[in-house]
Amino acid sequence: MMNENAQQRYVPTGESNSGGFGHVVICNDTHLERKVAIKTIKDLNEIKRVRDEISALLMLRSKHVVQLYDIIKNDDDKIFIVEEYIDGPDLFEYKDEIKNTGGLTAILWQISSGIADIHKFGVVHRDIKPNNIKIDGEGIVKIFDFGLSRTVENSATVGFVGTPAFAAPELLFDKRVVSFTNAVDVFAFGVTALCLSGVEELPAELKTIKKKLTTNPFNSSPFKMSKGMKNILFQCLSDKPDERPTMQEISCYLKKKILQGTHKANVVFNGSGNFLDINTPDVSLSYSDIGSLKIHYDGFDFILDNVIGEVSVNNRAASTGDILPGSCVIIIGGTHRHNNQRAFITFDISHPEVVL
Repeated sequence: MMNENAQQRYVPTGESNSGGFGHVVICNDTHLERKVAIKTIKDLNEIKRVRDEISALLMLRSKHVVQLYDIIKNDDDKIFIVEEYIDGPDLFEYKDEIKNTGGLTAILWQISSGIADIHKFGVVHRDIKPNNIKIDGEGIVKIFDFGLSRTVENSATVGFVGTPAFAAPELLFDKRVVSFTNAVDVFAFGVTALCLSGVEELPAELKTIKKKLTTNPFNSSPFKMSKGMKNILFQCLSDKPDERPTMQEISCYLKKKILQGTHKANVVFNGSGNFLDINTPDVSLSYSDIGSLKIHYDGFDFILDNVIGEVSVNNRAASTGDILPGSCVIIIGGTHRHNNQRAFITFDISHPEVVL
């Protein structure tokens, strides 16, 4: 039982279920007039560790992570965790609503952004799967259930707990201490992406301990994903943690896919501006016989092409194929030349935002 003050504030609605920590009761917060989910911890031996983890997560703010509001501690050391209540389906229930590549990409971008936010705060979730991710009433993805989470400094475990099909191979050891990194969440994200991509069944290799895939299972998806998208999702399922991309890299890639063809850039040279977008994707620039280049927009990035002579970006030598950063100065003419023998080109991207 919660203490008397908490009982007066949090009034049960009669709804309940279970989660990673234990029993979950849905309550009305009479002070702030909102629903909350209040969880209790199953294993009292884990109270100290869980208290530390949850205290850290209380400071985490992300649109795509269920917010933890409070911790209630009774005199008998029993802990109740008060968190945001999400009135919506989990992704296992929702997956049939994902009808095309665009819908899949939008969902995966939200998930990857939420996990990237968790990782930025130094936490490994360790139980990413469709059942632990919900869609709220506004279509926003919310990751929840941190019952197995660890901070990066405490990323070791004895034995395995979790859902085997979503577990990275480095976690599947029962008789020794296993150290792990953020890469275990990347692997679980890859399996989650596969579940949501419309494949009929998970590959048999994912149900083994080694989990070494020899072919890309995303090729079996009915959605028409690009080769690049299939490849980065496949990399998430590598049996080698160091070969998996980071969640930040995945999030950035998927954001570019969503915003494909909507970026704009302004190139200013000799006082004249050139605007680049999907309709005007190229501009060629040269200065005397010292150097020349072309900037090309491929729908995702602004890329240098046909770089000839002395060309640098932010004082670093440039080459054909380089992707331009969001804001930079392109210089034609080496540092050995006087400024009146060099051309300075300013480049700025107007970054669109994803609207959900």
